[in-house]
Amino acid sequence: MARSFAKRTASYEEKRGMIPRFAAHTQAAWLHMLRTLRPFRKAYRAALDAWRNGVRDVAFPYGTWWMRVHHRAPIRPPLLHAVA
Repeated sequence: MARSFAKRTASYEEKRGMIPRFAAHTQAAWLHMLRTLRPFRKAYRAALDAWRNGVRDVAFPYGTWWMRVHHRAPIRPPLLHAVA
């Protein structure tokens, strides 16, 4: 509270660096997360496009929270994957 709102920090973060989406202890776990995230995003985008075009019975991928809670959109059951 005693610091002036007009003061700026002396150090800055590097611009245009890598912004990680997730972290993992092992490369195998990281690859598993990556291989899970890509199909989820593709399925979510397809479902959202259909929803925006008026298709209200389209099922969103498991893990979709906002559309389920706020719009009562149907959600697909979870996929069962073996963890590598």
